[in-house]
Parts: sequence; structure tokens; C-alpha cells
Amino acid sequence: MKVAIVIPVGPNADKDQLDKCLASVKAQSAAADPVIVCDGHDDLAFYPENAHLLRLPGAAGDFGDTPRAIGSIYAFGQGYDAVAWLDADNWLREDHVERCIAAYYEHRKPVICSGRYVVDYHERHDPQPCVEQVPMSGFYDTNTFFIQSAARGIVSVWFSMDPAQHIIGDRVLSATATRHGILHCHYEPTVYYRSRLTFHYEQYGWPKDGVKLEVK
Repeated sequence: MKVAIVIPVGPNADKDQLDKCLASVKAQSAAADPVIVCDGHDDLAFYPENAHLLRLPGAAGDFGDTPRAIGSIYAFGQGYDAVAWLDADNWLREDHVERCIAAYYEHRKPVICSGRYVVDYHERHDPQPCVEQVPMSGFYDTNTFFIQSAARGIVSVWFSMDPAQHIIGDRVLSATATRHGILHCHYEPTVYYRSRLTFHYEQYGWPKDGVKLEVK
């Protein structure tokens, strides 16, 4: 199965974090190719040579939704069988793609989601399995999605939603896939989510110093 990992890179991307992100894609036990979408980020020294590299004319300002859509359309147009999404500050366990492929063949749902670990922004504490993403919660993190080409039409959710919904775009996408009965989640955490969300720091008792926290 030919798999692409679409990675939006915003204007304030951190090179060390992006390097870790790209290294995790390269280390996958089932091969996957990164498709990098520069979302207002112009420092080409960040990127490996011969990468699939797309550049938007400016920052879309919609939490990566437009870059994900454009990168996915490009990947499916290039003949990839499946697309996953990964933010530039997050990374994958080495068997993420392999587990998603196995779940697809077992359950025959064209949208597969994994579980995720939550990591404090500076990696000062052990990753914690996320307790939000549980059966019947209706929420699946963008970074955990694995989309087969048969469900590529769901990519349109990223650019057809109301602009005010982009801040909760993952929830809109989750609801759409669930409503159409095309989603299966295997729940095993294979994605590392680097969090700046206030409630995670409160939930896990992490110190908030040195982190620009967000409420979302």
C-alpha cells in the first residue's frame, strides 16, 4: 500500500520539532512518504532534498486545514492509496502506519483512527495515553486519521466547513466520518501529540512554566 503523510508547516515552525516529525515518518515499519505543505513558511533549509514539497502563497490561517486538503488532493492525485495527517510538532510511533493498514484490512473501513499519547510541549514528562479519545466520545485527533482513497471525498470537509469551525475542524471531520459509518478506531496510541492545551497540563499535573498555553 502506497501511503503519504501530509505535514502542514506553519510560519513559526520549530526545526528540531519538524526534524523529529520527519524522522518518525522515515522510521515507519511500513513505508510512508512525507508530503510537506508550507503554510506561510518559507525557509527551505528546513526540508530534506527531493521531498514532496508544496508551498502556499501565504499562511492560510485555518489551523492547517487548507494545507491538509491541498496536500491530500496532491497525494491522491499522485496515486497514493492512503493519506495520513501529522502536525509538524508531533511524531509517530514506528508502527503507526503498519497498525492503521492492519486495522483497515481487518475492519474494511476506509477511515481508520488510532489512539494518541499526550506529551508536554518541552517533553519534560513521560507521554500519557490520552483519555479523551475513547469509544463513543465522537472525537478523533486530526493526527490519528488514516484515509483510504475510497474515502478521499472526505477531504472536502477541510475546505467546505464554516470558517468559524476551523478551530474544531477535527471534531467536524470526526462527526462526518462517524455519521457516514466509514470510521473505525483501533484506539492503541501510536501518535505523539505535543500539547499546549491548558486542560492537559491541569489533567496530568504538569508545570505550566515556559509554555504558551491555549484554551481550545
